[in-house]
Amino acid sequence: MKFKIKREQILSVLQKIYLVSIQRATAPILENILIKILNNKYLLIIGTNLDIELKKNVKLLSFAENGETTVSAKKILNIIKSFTPKTNIDLILKNEKLLIFCKQIKFSLSTLPATNFPNINFIKNEKEIILVEKNFKSLLESTYFSMANQDVRSYLNGMLFEIKNNSIQVIATNGHRLSRAQCTINNNADVDYAIIFPRNGVLNLVRILENKHDLVVLNISNKYMCISISEYTLTAKLLEGKFPEYDSIFKKNYLSNSIILVDCIKLKNALKRISILSDKSNSVIFNLKNNHMIVYIKNIFHEKAEEILEVNYHGKFIEIGFNVSYMIDALNTIKSKKAKIFIIDSKSSILIEDELDRTINHIIMPIRI
Repeated sequence: MKFKIKREQILSVLQKIYLVSIQRATAPILENILIKILNNKYLLIIGTNLDIELKKNVKLLSFAENGETTVSAKKILNIIKSFTPKTNIDLILKNEKLLIFCKQIKFSLSTLPATNFPNINFIKNEKEIILVEKNFKSLLESTYFSMANQDVRSYLNGMLFEIKNNSIQVIATNGHRLSRAQCTINNNADVDYAIIFPRNGVLNLVRILENKHDLVVLNISNKYMCISISEYTLTAKLLEGKFPEYDSIFKKNYLSNSIILVDCIKLKNALKRISILSDKSNSVIFNLKNNHMIVYIKNIFHEKAEEILEVNYHGKFIEIGFNVSYMIDALNTIKSKKAKIFIIDSKSSILIEDELDRTINHIIMPIRI
């Protein structure tokens, strides 16, 4: 195996694939990435942790010798990163060593046989969804922060994908907040099914996806989902379990007659200022009365901060507390000038959505004051 490549061309790929290979590496081979030359002109790089596999094909600008090997993901990434920007790099496999040359610099790395490298055998089927990359990125970025992390209920450590009526809806929850987003798909998928995609798979997708109008293809089998994005292909094992019922929660909040219309940027900035004094509880308190919202905080050191905002609200007096980070995450997804907040009472969850767009909405549970 022998090939030449520009530093930036391989560095961007290694940075994304490295994050897959370091997740739960239970064997030495899983700390490595597979490097393979195909048809004397394509470089294939693969990283896996057995549950998730990420690979990318890179077209080389010059003739290359076919071959394959595996090498430490961490070492090759740090080596390539250390080279001067915009330089050419030569990689040669010789006597089970990967030689890396850049100007007057030479590295020799140990390798493991490519035949020992595990791969996910994904078989394509008829469950294929096509959507615009920009829309898919927006779906995930509007909801992924609500996923649980290392929860004993494994099905919460991921995101629910629901496909029906030629649209896709994604839902994430950790039991204390819930986020939902939806968009139309680009092919006529007359199917109705749901799967739970794992947390690490979602986080890797967020890193890969860009604001482009290219098409993304989702192919779903009984145990895996394979997602093709430009030259990247991510395959992940689906989570088992029954995702919590969520429709009734949204319906309950939409029935509320008390609605707050608030300037999104002003509320977000107020929360960021007030949270400077937050303690481990990370809580913030809202006082609501006619056309006014008082946002305040008091911590264990008996320090206080408050800010008064003018809002459109004509309901009863309510004092309610929330996790300030949850509020800011939800407000970050709103594109219009104003946010709409549906509120019932001081003990019930609230619903937050864009004043003009109902395709993205969030449920946040209150905390004890």
